[in-house]
Amino acid sequence: MKFKYLLIFTLPFYITSFSQSNNQAIKAYIGKSSYEIDSAFIQKINLPKMIQFQGYYHLGESEDVPNLEVLCSNGKLYARSTYSDWENDKRVNKVFRERIRYFVDSIQINKTFYKLYRFVKNKNKMLEKGDVGLISKTDNNTQFNYQSNLSFSGRFPEASFVKLTMNDIKAFSKIDLKIMRNEIFARRGHVFYKGKQMDRYFKKQDWYNILEKKGKILLDDLSEIERYNTDLIMQLEVK
Repeated sequence: MKFKYLLIFTLPFYITSFSQSNNQAIKAYIGKSSYEIDSAFIQKINLPKMIQFQGYYHLGESEDVPNLEVLCSNGKLYARSTYSDWENDKRVNKVFRERIRYFVDSIQINKTFYKLYRFVKNKNKMLEKGDVGLISKTDNNTQFNYQSNLSFSGRFPEASFVKLTMNDIKAFSKIDLKIMRNEIFARRGHVFYKGKQMDRYFKKQDWYNILEKKGKILLDDLSEIERYNTDLIMQLEVK
C-alpha cells in the first residue's frame, strides 16, 4: 500500500461560517456520546496548519465504530483507526494504518474528506466555545467529530504510532534512524548504558527525564507496531 503526503507553507488563519444559507442540524460525537447541534454554532477553520488536524476522534456511538487518530510528525500526517473485535470469544484491540492525504483546507482518509470546524457558541451541553472537530458529509448526514488531545513524546513519534514503510524513513540520516529506533525503547522507560551516546542524548530530553524508568526494555515488551518498526529501521541502519 502506498501513502502520499502533501506539504504546504504556513498560511494565515481565519474562519468562515458553516453555511451562508439555512442552518441545519448536525450530529456531534463527543467520546461515545452524541447529540444534535445547530450548524450556526460552528465555523470552518480556513487554511489550517497540518498540526491542527492532530487529535483523537470518535466517529460514532457504537463500540464497533472505529476511532480515528491523526498524528503530525516531521512534516507528514499519519492516521490510524483503532477498534475492538471479537477473537476467541473476547474483545481484542486492533490498530490499522489509514491512507491520509493533506490538502489546503482538508484531509482525505480513504474516500472521506474531513474539514476542521470550531465551536463558537459559549456553551452547549458538552461543547464549549473554542472546541474543535472534524466535519464529514455523506448523502445522509453531516457529523461533527470532537477533537481530543493526542500526544506522543520524542522527535519520531510515528515509530510507535503506525507500521512505517521504507518510503517513510529512507530520507533520514543514520543518526536519525538510530535515535528513532532507540526512542521506541526510551518511550517505555528503557535505561541506556551510562555514558554512551544514547544515554547522553536522552538525558537531554525533558520528556525522557520525567518518565518512570523500567530498566532494560526488551523486544517482547514492545507493541506489534514497535517491533515491526524496530526491525524496519535496523534494516536501513545497517546498509
